[in-house]
Amino acid sequence: MTYSSVQHEKTLANSKAFAFVIREYADLIERGYADNELVFGNGSKVSYILATDGSVVAASVWHIDETKRSAWILFSATKKQHQGQGLYTKLYNFIEDLCKKQNVVVIYSGVHVDNQKMIDVAKSVGRIPSSYRIKKMLY
Repeated sequence: MTYSSVQHEKTLANSKAFAFVIREYADLIERGYADNELVFGNGSKVSYILATDGSVVAASVWHIDETKRSAWILFSATKKQHQGQGLYTKLYNFIEDLCKKQNVVVIYSGVHVDNQKMIDVAKSVGRIPSSYRIKKMLY
């Protein structure tokens, strides 16, 4: 299959990737890999890749914190039938290049401790696990 180059929009709101992101994030919650909260907002940046039919097949939602010279990849997903074709790598490299141009020195993200597939994909682009988020539900 042929894919578009990475597309980028300054905000998730009103972007071509909005519905894809919401659907894929809901799936992540249902699989137990995310909590019932949004870690991104309408103002988050979004980068995505389209299939030849114009549908979004992969996306990353992210944010730059200029005061800390850091970036957070808040959410990434590739449609199941398009996984294993280098789309995450393409997205990640695009984001990393934009971050370098803005003098960002580190890129963070959160990955569920049991989401080994995503941990492996992150490692494939040179990212390393560095901490756990610890929680206790009170209600």
